[in-house]
Order: sequence, then structure tokens, then C-alpha cells
Amino acid sequence: MRSKVLHLWLFFSLILVLLPGFSFLGASSPVHLTILHTNDHHGRLIPFDTARQKSVGGMAARMTLIRKVRKEVAQNNGYLLLLDAGDVNTGEPLSDIFAAKPDIEIMNAMGYNAVGVGNHEFDLVFDKVKEQVELANFPFLSANSFYRKTNELIYPPMIIWNIGDIKVAAFALTSSNTPQISTNGHNPRFFFSPEEEVLPHMLEYLKGKVDFIIAITHVSHFQMVDLANRFPGIDIVIGGHTHLEIYEPVKAGKTLLVEAGSYGKTIGRWDLTFQDKKMVDWKYRLLGINYRLPKNNSIPGESMLDLKPDPLIEEMLRPYREDTERILNESIGLARQSIPRGKRSNLPKSSPLGNLITDAIRHAAKADIAFQNVGGIRSDLLKGDITYRDIRTIMPFANTIVTYDVTGGQLLDLLNFIAQADPRDGIFSEVSGVSFRVKGERAIQVRVKGKPIKREKIYRIATNSFLGRGGDGYYIFATFSEMIDTGLTIDQAIISYISKHSPLRPSREIRMQWLP
Repeated sequence: MRSKVLHLWLFFSLILVLLPGFSFLGASSPVHLTILHTNDHHGRLIPFDTARQKSVGGMAARMTLIRKVRKEVAQNNGYLLLLDAGDVNTGEPLSDIFAAKPDIEIMNAMGYNAVGVGNHEFDLVFDKVKEQVELANFPFLSANSFYRKTNELIYPPMIIWNIGDIKVAAFALTSSNTPQISTNGHNPRFFFSPEEEVLPHMLEYLKGKVDFIIAITHVSHFQMVDLANRFPGIDIVIGGHTHLEIYEPVKAGKTLLVEAGSYGKTIGRWDLTFQDKKMVDWKYRLLGINYRLPKNNSIPGESMLDLKPDPLIEEMLRPYREDTERILNESIGLARQSIPRGKRSNLPKSSPLGNLITDAIRHAAKADIAFQNVGGIRSDLLKGDITYRDIRTIMPFANTIVTYDVTGGQLLDLLNFIAQADPRDGIFSEVSGVSFRVKGERAIQVRVKGKPIKREKIYRIATNSFLGRGGDGYYIFATFSEMIDTGLTIDQAIISYISKHSPLRPSREIRMQWLP
């Protein structure tokens, strides 16, 4: 059914664009096309430090580089496309607080031509997603994201540019795992069709209509290599999702695949030459944005280390930075002592910060029991004033609270699942409302709110949406009752809890513990 609908939407959702550039070309004149591409921006609007280098990336430096390349291309009578392979959202408060509004505004100023939809675009509630689409001067593309009820595509599937005398098409694919790997992608209104079902229809539709095909994909690179081998016809793949810095295009049959790392540290550059509507030459480089690429003579990359911040972008960011600093530095409570998180070990046990976070989740959801994966707690809570910035540092992921109604027997199954994981991997959970010990990969001494568990009784459990959709391998949640997403974010729950219970002291109650 969806393949038939896709064919109809290909006709009515197609975007045709005449790309500005040097157009007085004779029939045999070569066409020069430069493609700049990014992916997995994740809200990195300003420079940041890495483990081996300070002050890399940032949108102001990216704009300086884009202006430089545009000027060069114009001087050579060429054309330029600026593309992104998705995950604009989720990562830094400067972006997250404003639902990536500054990111989209700056991408408009940069002149992006198209953006593929990533799974983290669906971290936002859908009203915010639609606001992003309306704000953007470029199309968001996805050929496999559908409204379940109507089978209609959520986004246009593709765009075609007339570049000189050639037609260049770009279509986009979004990870079909988006319901499991985004905060709100599990919305029952949406359906993400498997990539291998949609891809052949796209190629069939474009065959004979265009001269060059670009796939903008927010799909695992390794999955995309397999798809390109199985379904020939794509010329180049502009990839995202895997955060790989690919210095030399990967070949899959006649398809060339690239990906430009993540967080705006790098930007990929293709320089393509067409003659008689066929690509006759290409060159590819990965460019570091004030980011030093590995020193290797065999790597065709270039470290651009002298990129000054573009003043227009700095001015666009200024009011957002001022508002963010004010919001992040507002005091929401007081910690009388530092409250540490749990540690990965052979014999882990409850931590004071894990107790605080799960208590906040349980109270916000009005649940009997709450779970929070240890790996999602990223920092300790230090003594003194507690700010919104502290909470975002501790819990940086845009997860919401989800609930299930389970029997005592199902709850035991969940606790035994946790007990069977290797605790050194950080997959075990902090808990509230329940206590247990782990011995020989089994949960023992289980009590709910101090009382023995009853196998037939119904308990309401709450957790974060990452675990609820199977993150960290918690697929056991899919065997429970229907998941209810409260829409309340974890950080909101923690802030509310702290404001009501401040000043805080660490709770050292041992709720779960691995025994030797």
C-alpha cells in the first residue's frame, strides 16, 4: 500500500529548483558542481573543546568557510549545493532551549539547499517539528516517513535541481529505527518504512528523469553500504547517523559514500565535473573547521585552522546566548553536600544521585516504581547552588517519562533481566519504590515500597523513553502493556523535584546491590 502511495507522492511532492550559477554554457561545455555537506550537528552552535584540541567547530567559523568556498566557486563559474544529512536537534542547551530555532535561522543564512531528516528531529513534539519546517528556507526531506492513518508522506521525498544543462536529484532516507532511537518517534501517528522497501521505488522513479542521483541518508553507514550494493543507481551518498569522519569515499559498486563526522567539526567537499550530462571527474576532501585532522599523507583532508568567526552569525547568536546564560544560571535549589552518581563495577549498588533522579521520575509520573539507566547519568551533582545548567550536564538527553502497568510477575522478569546484564557495561538501572539484591544473575529479596512483591498485583512503573523504546537492549519493555508517554521530560521532573525538596542531602539508601 505504502509503495503505491509513495509513487503518487513522488509526483505531487517533488521539488524542482533552478540553481543560480553560470548558465551560458554551450552544448559541450563542462559543468562544475561543488557540494558541501554536514551531518549530526546536534545543536553545536558555538566552538567547543575535544579531548585533543580546544575551540573547534562552531557555526560562525562554518559560515566563514562557506563564504570562502562560494566565492571560489563563483569565480570559476561553477555551482554549489549545501546539504545536511540530519540530526540538527538535541545536544546543547543553546540550541535545545529554543527547539533549534537559532540553528535553523543560521542554516537559512548559510544558504542550505536541503536537509535530510534524522531520527533526533523526532526528539521534539511534532508541533515543534512543524515549526522547524515552516521556519526553514530549505526543504526537510524524507522518503520513508509516513503518517500511519493516511499513508501520506510527512516530508517531501526528494528535490531536483537544474544545474546548467544537467538535472541533479537528491532524495533522503531516515532511519526506520527512529521509534526506538528518538524521544517522540514512537508516536503512533507515524510510520517509518524500511529503507530497503523505499529505495528501489525512488531509483525506479528517477531512472531516465535525471542525470545524477544523490542519496542523503540518516542511516547506519554500514547498512547504507549494503543497500548501495543491493540497489545500484545512486551516484553518491551523503551520509549521517554513524558520526564517521570519512576522508576518502567508500565504494559500493559504482556508488561513492561519504560522511562528515559530527558536531560541525568537519564539512565534506565534493568537486564534480560533468561533460555531456555525465560525471567525468571528481575530487573529495574532508575539511576541518578549526579542527586538526589526523596527520597522514594518505588522507585527502585539509585542516582549516585560521577560520575567523563570521560577524553576522555572531550577532545572530548574541541574543540567544544571553537568554541561555540567564536561564542556565538560574538557581533551582541547593545541595548541602555533593551527591555522587553510581560507578560501573563488578558489584555496583545504588548511588545517592541515582536515588534522587529515580525519586523525581516516580513522583512526576505518580508511579509505584521508577527505573533510570546508570549510563544516562553523566555527571555528579556538586555541593552548592543547583542550576538548570547542572541538570542539563547530568542528564543531557531529551528523554521523556513513559509508564507501563505491569503485574508483579512481569516486574520480577524485568528485575531478573537487569540482574543478567554485565554491570561493568553500565546497563543496570537505578531504582525508586523497589529494592532488591542480585545473586547469581537473579533478583532476590525483592520488596515494593517495603512490602513483599505480589505476583498478580498491578504496579505502575516509570522510566525514560530511551529505555522504554528498547535502548541499551531493554526490549523487555515491549512485552508489557501499552507504553504511555507522559510528555514530561526527565530534566523537568528533576527540576520540579529539587525545587520542592531543596535543600538536598544525599540519600544513601541501598535499593539495589550486586552481592559477591
